[in-house]
This record gives sequence, C-alpha cells and structure tokens, in this order.
Amino acid sequence: MGLLAQWGYPEPGDLGPREQPSLLGRAVELLEQQQVTTESLAARAGLPPALARTVFDAATDHLPELHLAVG
Repeated sequence: MGLLAQWGYPEPGDLGPREQPSLLGRAVELLEQQQVTTESLAARAGLPPALARTVFDAATDHLPELHLAVG
C-alpha cells in the first residue's frame, strides 16, 4: 500500500485490461440451460428487466483468456 501511495495517481504504467466477473456469467448460463429466463431472474431479484439484462450481458461477455505454461 505504501508503494502505491508513493506512486500517486495515475499509476506509473498500464495496468492492463480490467478484471471481469465470471461467476455471475457462468451462473446465468447454467440457469438459461435449465430454461430459467432473464425476466424471471430479474423479478426474483426485484430488478427492472432491462437493468438485469445489462448486468447479465456484461457478466457473460466471453473475453480471451491467457494461459501461461510453467517450466
């Protein structure tokens, strides 16, 4: 934490792409396989359907993955 405070803002270099949540996206995909709709999920969560769809879409974007070989 001290080093970050010394560097200040903005950070001294590119931090790379932002992390994306994957658990919500995977949960939505599994529920859709069971014919649970986005609308029913939104209703149970008390969210407007359009907002729920925006959140679910953001969580289910398939991003490239980096796999590093060790050794």
